[in-house]
Amino acid sequence: APGAAGSVKLDAKVDIGALAAMLPHLTHLRQGVTVTSGSFHQTVNLTLADQTAAFALTTDLTDIAGKNGASAVAIQPIALKAGGEIGPSATALPGVKNLAVNLTSGFATASITAPTLSQLKGQASGELAKVQSELGQFVDFGGLKMAGSFAANIDSSADPSDLTKPADVKPADAPADAAPA
Repeated sequence: APGAAGSVKLDAKVDIGALAAMLPHLTHLRQGVTVTSGSFHQTVNLTLADQTAAFALTTDLTDIAGKNGASAVAIQPIALKAGGEIGPSATALPGVKNLAVNLTSGFATASITAPTLSQLKGQASGELAKVQSELGQFVDFGGLKMAGSFAANIDSSADPSDLTKPADVKPADAPADAAPA
């Protein structure tokens, strides 16, 4: 149990353009590319109560832009949000409740929720060529060629009182009578 009531907040902001200019050899940019702007902003909020703790995390990468010679380059915004609660548990699983994770970007998205860890639901998808196209404007991938896409649908349930039993995991778009994977 967390103990006494209280809260903790972390708020970090980084000017990526200024940081890249100060530490050019640390960034491993593509030859001829300079970063002219960008913002990394992360907040972490933790709220403590007698027997529980609630957490919220937000990470945003925005306004990432630069030059490759005379050409402008930019990355679409990337946003990650996560939150939930932690408290006592009557089972072997940690007492994590109301978990939510959301990712948005120009190349991938995800949305996952879980009232408890034994009940995950959500989806994630993305296109690897878009990852390389976006990030490759700034970072040299060498000879690596990324292609294809990924998609995951999550729909799981488990008996938290008996972790020796297998979890029921199946694609979210599977027929109701489909056998667990």
